[in-house]
Formats: sequence, structure tokens, C-alpha cells
Amino acid sequence: MKRFLTKIVFFVCLPGLLLVAGDLYADDPPPPPGGHGETGNQGPMDSPIGGGAAIFMSFAAAYAGREYYKSRKKEEVV
Repeated sequence: MKRFLTKIVFFVCLPGLLLVAGDLYADDPPPPPGGHGETGNQGPMDSPIGGGAAIFMSFAAAYAGREYYKSRKKEEVV
């Protein structure tokens, strides 16, 4: 039963995370030219988190895969 639930959680959560990860790369449209800043067209002052979020998700997936592998290895040894 535990293996069944693990597979269900894995195959339900993975596509959900992949769908949400696509939204991290969504970007606001550029502002219309003129009238934004003192010296020309200036965009919003947001911090770029897209690259960092992708790196974090890849490390989190690698860690989860490693832990899953270790737990499967323990079950087979016992």
C-alpha cells in the first residue's frame, strides 16, 4: 500500500510542479515608451528570481530523487 501511495503522490505532484514551474518564466509586458523615468524609458525595479527558482527546483528534485532511491534501496535489503 505504501508503494502505491508513493507512486500516486509522485505522479500527481510531478506534473503539477512542472505546470507551476512554467509560470515562473512568465514576464510582464514591457512598459510603453516615454514618461517613466527621468532619463528615458525605465522598466519596473523587480528582482529576477526566475533563474534562482529553476536552480532551486532542480536541486530539490535531485534531493528528492536521492532520498527516494535510498528508501527503495533500504526496502530491498531488508
